[in-house]
Amino acid sequence: MGLKLESLNKVVVCASRGARMGMAAKAKAQRQMAYLGLRGNFGKPPAPPLSITITRIGPRELDWHDNLPASCKHIADGICDFLGVNDRSRLLTWNFDQQKQGRGVYGVKIGISRSCVYHEPISVTAFDKALADAHEELSKALLGKESLP
Repeated sequence: MGLKLESLNKVVVCASRGARMGMAAKAKAQRQMAYLGLRGNFGKPPAPPLSITITRIGPRELDWHDNLPASCKHIADGICDFLGVNDRSRLLTWNFDQQKQGRGVYGVKIGISRSCVYHEPISVTAFDKALADAHEELSKALLGKESLP
């Protein structure tokens, strides 16, 4: 399942109240564009767990660790609106990529696929117990090996 949305305008950050209101309107428009684009193309959303890839298209690349995911925030919110799942859900795996295009060209590609692996969160105490059990079994195996002729 995939979708390409073009002509997402570059947002210019300004300090005035009017500029913030304009940015909020652009954020809302991006969120709605993602939601309506997915809904119009695919109708019923797939069931989680899902792997979602958002590829940002722009004239220059952003740094990977914070600016790239932040630039996709409103698109991710629109995707979650379509899926009916909170973006904090462990049922969603998020991947971000970017593609360089010519000057003034902005957009996103959205890819949604079934995720094969979903792990329940493990508590620290359960992890410590599992680690202790593994250590005990390893110790038994090593002791048994030493007693062999």
